[in-house]
Amino acid sequence: MDVPSQIGARKDVLLIAFPDFDPFNLPSRAVLGNLVARLPRMSVHIEEQWAAVDMELLRGRLAERASAFKRCVVVGIGAGGRAALLFGRLLAAEQILVWAPSGGVPSIGFTETATAAYGTREFDRPGQTVHICTASDTEAADMALLRTCWPKEGEVRVDHCDLPYPLLPMALRETGRMVLAIRSAVNGKPGEKQRDLGQSWRTAFRHKIDLDLAASGTVPGGAFRLAGQFQNLGPRPLDLDALNAERILMGARIRPPEAEQPHERRFQFTGSSLPAGEAMPFHIVVDRDWAMEGTTISIALVCERSFWFDNYGFPRADLHLSDEHRNHRLVA
Repeated sequence: MDVPSQIGARKDVLLIAFPDFDPFNLPSRAVLGNLVARLPRMSVHIEEQWAAVDMELLRGRLAERASAFKRCVVVGIGAGGRAALLFGRLLAAEQILVWAPSGGVPSIGFTETATAAYGTREFDRPGQTVHICTASDTEAADMALLRTCWPKEGEVRVDHCDLPYPLLPMALRETGRMVLAIRSAVNGKPGEKQRDLGQSWRTAFRHKIDLDLAASGTVPGGAFRLAGQFQNLGPRPLDLDALNAERILMGARIRPPEAEQPHERRFQFTGSSLPAGEAMPFHIVVDRDWAMEGTTISIALVCERSFWFDNYGFPRADLHLSDEHRNHRLVA
């Protein structure tokens, strides 16, 4: 994805960004897409198809693009971090910034080719700086990867954050820490440490889930409708459009008695923004066959195909379904 320069604006820095290879890791693409609006003084190029393009062709194309700029900065996250480490060296980028490069789903062919290329030092650039931030569950693998491509010349700066990789892209977007790190690197200043990224994100993304039992009950046909409210307790408005784009939804795990695996249901947010302190209603419909006494319904945010937020310390609301709840009849 190319982002054209503003008319009349001079942009001397080209920023090339590599998202995660995983096609379902939407938050990694969103955090990089956010760079466009947050870094207006740079020309941002997001290389979304890096894993599907011949490496030499891609190298030539990116080199031609970079030749039009005085400075080149390369960033990546997850598997895209591995691509950033490689192409940052091939393009002699001034700064390379990567987050959890051993995270995400690897492209096997690319990884083999890149690993072979990491072994040569001919592309090292004097003065090049590599910034790497590991996730709490990728630290050992990230450092092992980095040692295979440690530049002979230049500088390596290592940082660590307190979040596992699945949460990292969204936390970077919500807190703006990736933008701050890039600005600091480009301006030659030490960046903010990431060790408290999780705490900062939980503050920015504080929320509350309340069930509304008065508005919950059995609907015609026998299904159970569970209603509630989602409240934004963070310090600023919550971007609901961004949550929907990242497939972050209100989810329900429904566990009937003796069920081996829970059933799941989703509710998508409506509207574009939820102001700080305000709440919005939601509802989840539980199928008739699952809405029996003793069923447990757990409500929490979920990042589709990735993780449930309550597994990482965020709120969850539970209802242990009883006959009293089921006997409350709602009018269609």
